[in-house]
Amino acid sequence: MLLPRPATVLCTVAAILTATAQTRKVTDAEVQRVHKPMLIIDTHNDVTSKTVTGFDIGKPSATGHTDLPRLRAGNVGAQFFAAYVAASYVNGNNSAHRTLDMIDTIRHDIVERCPNDFVLALTAADIERAHRRGKIAALIGIEGGHAIEDNLRFLRDYYALGVRYMTLTHTDTNGGRARRQRRADLRVAFFLPRARGRAAQHDRRDDPGPGKEGRCGGHQL
Repeated sequence: MLLPRPATVLCTVAAILTATAQTRKVTDAEVQRVHKPMLIIDTHNDVTSKTVTGFDIGKPSATGHTDLPRLRAGNVGAQFFAAYVAASYVNGNNSAHRTLDMIDTIRHDIVERCPNDFVLALTAADIERAHRRGKIAALIGIEGGHAIEDNLRFLRDYYALGVRYMTLTHTDTNGGRARRQRRADLRVAFFLPRARGRAAQHDRRDDPGPGKEGRCGGHQL
């Protein structure tokens, strides 16, 4: 009589256990037993693009994915709200201005509007403390490194306002000024041969001559 090989027995047992596991239904109660005690941290939420235009996060909403009731129902303990700065704000060096608007909507339109539910968090200890108090820790993350307009001083200012992460890029280089300068250099390199004569004539017309006033508000050029 041939006995089954040990490997065959193990494979058969594993197949039976797998089939059993696949047919067993996990109940909502079991999910909640695991989910409820957890400190759930969501690292990115774009609801700020709505709150900056007046959306009230504290009220139930039939549109979008986020409002306070749903954050509570999902047991979210900490939320990084995105200070999203679209790449178009690079034009005219408006990135920093938009960033400040987005930081303000997190601090004012979310945290200050719902003080019983949100608290601004700056550290991991702040998150844990908020969780013990039954509040949602609100954190700030900048989306798009062009928000600093190639200036590290802005980064320090944003940190002082509560920002705790910044993505290096978002659909744009974070060297906006450098990029524009490279494009300008390319345009000059392309048009310079044919425009050199006209530019020289233009410069001579603009030159007021020694000791005469130019275009800068009465200052000598």
